[in-house]
Amino acid sequence: MNAPFALASGFHAVVIGGAGDIGAAIANLFCDLGATVTATGVNDADIARTVLLPRPGLQLIPLDITNDEAVTSFARRHERVDALVNCAGILARDKEFEIETFTKVLDVNLTGTFRTCMAFRAALTGAKGSIVNIASMNATLALPRIPAYCASKGGVVMLTKALALAWAEEGIRVNAVAPGYIETAINAAGRSDRAHYQRIADRTAFKRWGQPEDIAGAVAFLCMPASQYTTGTVVAVDGGFSRRLMAAFPDYGRRPVPGRQRKTCFHGAAANAFPYPSARLLATARLSKNGSHHEPARIRSLWRAGPGRRYLDRADPRLQWRKRARSRLC
Repeated sequence: MNAPFALASGFHAVVIGGAGDIGAAIANLFCDLGATVTATGVNDADIARTVLLPRPGLQLIPLDITNDEAVTSFARRHERVDALVNCAGILARDKEFEIETFTKVLDVNLTGTFRTCMAFRAALTGAKGSIVNIASMNATLALPRIPAYCASKGGVVMLTKALALAWAEEGIRVNAVAPGYIETAINAAGRSDRAHYQRIADRTAFKRWGQPEDIAGAVAFLCMPASQYTTGTVVAVDGGFSRRLMAAFPDYGRRPVPGRQRKTCFHGAAANAFPYPSARLLATARLSKNGSHHEPARIRSLWRAGPGRRYLDRADPRLQWRKRARSRLC
């Protein structure tokens, strides 16, 4: 029996998009763990720019994942595949509102992921292998300048869950990793603004941006025997960014607009602090007027102790049930 945190003898991984920064870190870690790796880049120029250095057991091959025939032909060259990692992805800030660009982003990020999964299905079935798709925190936390990227990564998450259910009987596990803000070439321009860079870092629990190697560890774990009962899950590797309340960051992902008044709104955990939408809207208006932000428990206690008490007594069926129960006992 293999050690739970080690790869099997003869383990072979295919890393789609392995020429990129995150893909290169994943390919390197697999090689460090004793696996052989086939990594891809979109073309020869992409491979020439990669930070992935030649090493024993590593092969770099150009592959356009938007080409059905190329993907199918590439998959047929592999007799054994223990892990398929899909981390090829693109984005185009502010240009994704054009239909042509929107379609291209989806074709690479979402449809390309599906193409490779289908092409390697037979090989993965034979090896009882794993698929790890690289999603993004933007699958759930949207940004206004990259609608196609957000939509594609949301699709990757649901594709991961659907394939996990569909292929479980074949012994294929399908999971995803959702990175947060990671220092890669794709965000190099944004990181040149030191104020922006530090603002993002301060919003994480560790007060720093992530590194590609931070993602590689999670991917490797999802391909090990230790995770053999894990499928259909999405592992967030974002330094705690997604656990912070977006209500505290009204300018998240937005350009400042001169003269526009900021509005406070609640998302995620903050929105769940209220049992009913009306109470949530009233509290939002109340806190927006004061310009303050509170944790969910604090919001709930303030609301129940204040004007919301009368509303909750009338609207919350759980409280109504308690009142009826007390009246029957009297």
